[in-house]
Amino acid sequence: MEYKKQHFIPQSYLGSWCDSYIPEGYDKYVWMFNYNGEIVKRKNPKNIFYESDLYTIFDNEEKRILDIEHGLSGLEGKFALIRDNKLALKQDLTVEDKNYILAFVAAIHNRTAATREHLSRQWGQILDLGKLIKQEYENASSEKKKAIETIGSLNKGDDSFSLDDVEKFHNEPMQTLMVPRINAEFNCYTKMHMSILNTDDEVGFITSDDPCVWFDPESFKRPPMYRSVGLGNKKVEVTLPISPKQAIFISHTPLPLYISVNMQTLDSINRKTRFSADKYFIVNRNYKKDFWFKVIEPPSDII
Repeated sequence: MEYKKQHFIPQSYLGSWCDSYIPEGYDKYVWMFNYNGEIVKRKNPKNIFYESDLYTIFDNEEKRILDIEHGLSGLEGKFALIRDNKLALKQDLTVEDKNYILAFVAAIHNRTAATREHLSRQWGQILDLGKLIKQEYENASSEKKKAIETIGSLNKGDDSFSLDDVEKFHNEPMQTLMVPRINAEFNCYTKMHMSILNTDDEVGFITSDDPCVWFDPESFKRPPMYRSVGLGNKKVEVTLPISPKQAIFISHTPLPLYISVNMQTLDSINRKTRFSADKYFIVNRNYKKDFWFKVIEPPSDII
């Protein structure tokens, strides 16, 4: 069936990590490590990180609507051209170029299987609560029902959801929530600053099945309930490796467009990429580094 196999990490993106020393007669491949680095396999990018109909919308007649898949594919193509023809050559970027890059970062962050599972769990909890409240109401006495009805809606705006809406968010988060989330994230990125980090190291940047990382180096200083990372945090850093030689870096700090990084910075970014992976990380050769697995504890007086 056409377009049934839908990649949540694009082949055009993963292709940058194909080993450059592939024996004659072999298909191109990347080195795919499991999360703990204990198992490694050679894999063609077309054969990993996909699911059937991940973004397909089915109408009431079970007709397949592929608008999201086609939209993502178009964005992938635009980004690949900019990456290969401008970023790799350290060329200046137009406003349109930057917007495509930021949109690609937002899309990668929101289109993965890990994000799908997170959203499904999140809305599943809300769904369970809604069902419980509904059951309590249906089983209540007429007097108690009247008391409940006098409360009215707690939502004074127009952005309210029915229980059916919540159930759809839980069952189909990619089809219902992904595009609005991409748009919202893109709008945040346009108010931040973007740089391209560069390295000449042979291994360079690694990537993963969930490669866009949000990191706030100041979060551990906040009380536990305020430690979640958001784009409004002034110290937040967003990284997305785009090849072994380059990674996108977005923050609230104005920096040059192209920045060369030392080995310490490269190791730090690779460590965060590996820790943020869902199940697998990708390297352009059969290589792993102990530092990528190192757990660094915050100062004891902060916890």
